[in-house]
Amino acid sequence: MNKCAIIGNGEVKDYDFLKKAADGFDIIAVDGGLNHIDKIDRKPVILIGDFDSVNEEIFVKYSDVKKLEFQSEKDETDTELALDYAIKNYDEIVLLAMTGYRADHMISNLFLLKTVKDSSKKIYILDEKSKIFYGKKDNSFDVNIGDLVSIIPITDTVLTTENLKYPLNEDTLFFGKPRGVSNVCLSNKIKITSSSGEFLIIFSRD
Repeated sequence: MNKCAIIGNGEVKDYDFLKKAADGFDIIAVDGGLNHIDKIDRKPVILIGDFDSVNEEIFVKYSDVKKLEFQSEKDETDTELALDYAIKNYDEIVLLAMTGYRADHMISNLFLLKTVKDSSKKIYILDEKSKIFYGKKDNSFDVNIGDLVSIIPITDTVLTTENLKYPLNEDTLFFGKPRGVSNVCLSNKIKITSSSGEFLIIFSRD
């Protein structure tokens, strides 16, 4: 399976974590994400964005890397453009440095996961504390017993779960109600099935 890591300009608290998370993945730099990539000594396969938040010296350092440059005033965010590129070329996509700093950027990045809701591609956001998926109709995950998983409804959502401490059986999670937070995995494989609604699945580490 061909895999890529899209690295954005969000908060990075642990560069060792970032380096390990991107290991084995082609790297796509989103604008100022190149500043982070330079710190983990990886070379991206492509730079995408308007490059208004890249350190000038670092940008020159990677002058030999392929670029897709866009105007700063546009309808799409740089991350959206990078994701569009990745979807055409990769089967598994992890988005790194996409949380923290600005809430508007973080929330818009979360909702970009919906792009592949109805496809077979695997896409998720990963940071030091969380791994985030956009819920599909049928979701199964290999996990560790005791892992924490939260199901966050974006709309009223009807769900059935398997192998969670607090089970759901065609139950409705209502938008704005935190009932789905901090469930516990009871087996090495869990399933979350939706008959209606939109939701996020978030695996968390304290």
